[in-house]
Amino acid sequence: MHPSPPIFCSRPVYNYFLEALEHMDTMDGLLQAAIAISMHGDPKTYPEQILEQMQQISDRVLEQCHSETPKALVSHLHDVMFDQMGFKGNREHYDDVSNSLLSQVLASRQGIPLTLSLIYVITAHDLGLPTVGINTPGHFLAAIEVDSDVMLVDPFNNGRILTDEQAVEIIENVTGQMVEEEDAQALFEPASHHQWIERMINNLIAVYHRMGSPRDLSAMRELKRLLVIDSGDGY
Repeated sequence: MHPSPPIFCSRPVYNYFLEALEHMDTMDGLLQAAIAISMHGDPKTYPEQILEQMQQISDRVLEQCHSETPKALVSHLHDVMFDQMGFKGNREHYDDVSNSLLSQVLASRQGIPLTLSLIYVITAHDLGLPTVGINTPGHFLAAIEVDSDVMLVDPFNNGRILTDEQAVEIIENVTGQMVEEEDAQALFEPASHHQWIERMINNLIAVYHRMGSPRDLSAMRELKRLLVIDSGDGY
């Protein structure tokens, strides 16, 4: 990839995002891309600090868990992240730009499904648990495998474990559209890391548009262009 120089996005953010694209198929690449986005919206974002904060969550789980079984790890992950640290959805100010910025979500422990699921999935991965983001429309979820059983997790709602029917109900409530039974399973496809970050950028594009911030809007479009080109979908 030989991208043109950024016009609206700062060079450090642009370059850090480009570096993330080189290994976007890994959790490290996913996290780095999210950090780059946060660096734009929050100039006080320092990658090393974010990485340390993320590591502290998984370390805290391991310190309290005296068994390495997947079931015990998941139980302690939920206890640490949702009960002790209090990560939850920001219902009162859902459309606030801070909910999409990883640095702000780690500080306030409030966010939207996209960012809370990101923290959950990366932490679970660090603990050795098979986990993915689920690209459900309107309300991003996570899925985690425990003893060959895959559980749907809603980090926005305090890590609630959902049945497929409960997840469909959430989707219908958020989108205002009915889901036909034969179409339901297709909603639970894992999100590629490109899809995840593109959805995060699209969310910020919508937020900056509502805020009337054309420069921020254009900066996000520059990052999206890099992402789309890297995914091979053209632009």
